[in-house]
Amino acid sequence: MYRFVFGILLVTHGLAHIFDLIALLSPGGQGKDKKPRASRSRRTLTTFRSRVNALSWLAAAWLLTGAGIGIFLGEDWWTTLAIIGAVLSMTAIVPWWNTTRRSARLGVILDLTILVGLLSPLREKIIELIG
Repeated sequence: MYRFVFGILLVTHGLAHIFDLIALLSPGGQGKDKKPRASRSRRTLTTFRSRVNALSWLAAAWLLTGAGIGIFLGEDWWTTLAIIGAVLSMTAIVPWWNTTRRSARLGVILDLTILVGLLSPLREKIIELIG
């Protein structure tokens, strides 16, 4: 049961990175409230910083989704992917904190939970619980 829940959570978090990146890169990069979500240079990927940030979003998406798939497959490497993915996720979101979508900010809470859980003495219990 826990394997399914944690696997779905990680896959969903990874896919959310893809959808948020698409929303940020779309013309206008705005939601229904027409509040600007990011700077123009970030949406068009014209600066080095914006390209690196977009790569961070994509890498976090792949790693977190891969970690979720690793849980489903019962592999041991999922923890490494989850930790690296959570760090990349936060590095992609935090610099743009005031311009990202609310869902991305909630993702940071999930990233912190992943890091605290997998980098603390609770790690073995969590891995045992997931199976």
